[in-house]
Amino acid sequence: MKNIKKLVMSSLVGVMALSSVGVGSVGAQDNPNNETTASVTFNTGALSFTSATSTIDFGETPFTFAGVEKEGATLPNDATNFLIKLTDDRVGSELTWDLTASVASKPDNGLPKGSKITFNSGVVTSDNGLSEVNPNVNPNVVEDLVLEVGAESTPVSNADRTKKTNEGIGAWTLSYPASEMTLKLTPAQMAEISAADGKYSTTIIWTLRAVK
Repeated sequence: MKNIKKLVMSSLVGVMALSSVGVGSVGAQDNPNNETTASVTFNTGALSFTSATSTIDFGETPFTFAGVEKEGATLPNDATNFLIKLTDDRVGSELTWDLTASVASKPDNGLPKGSKITFNSGVVTSDNGLSEVNPNVNPNVVEDLVLEVGAESTPVSNADRTKKTNEGIGAWTLSYPASEMTLKLTPAQMAEISAADGKYSTTIIWTLRAVK
């Protein structure tokens, strides 16, 4: 009987020892309250021009002093739409931006000053799906854009959050069908071309500017 009592007492001591080890393992990070705080730090976003289709090729056309109107263009990788991409990740209710384009006049083998490149049926779509949630965020876009060689900058798109809440926030794509792009030269402009044979080009400069 004495042996049985000793055995029971030994077992109880073992349980007590294990329990004391568990209490001693409580770390300093354990929170006695029933609330946990989760946080994240956001850095200031930016307004940025992402990309534009690199080339526009109106192909070949017979030379004529009567003038030229060449409709339809070929884009890289046979793309069907000319694309302009931009992003506005800034936060604020008074922010605005505008996108303009200008066409440089080149001295050698450049399209004559006054030549026009038109982009028709332009649309703007949200790359983040924001316009599906709120159509008021859509920026404005010039649907039928006419760019003149040598002219000052021409408005393309803009957003003004002082008029509509969150207008222009997020990532956007402006799209113009390649089939509806046109190159136009008047008889006077054709007379300025130095040779009937040869390739002539110009450079379109897209400028995205934060107004506020």
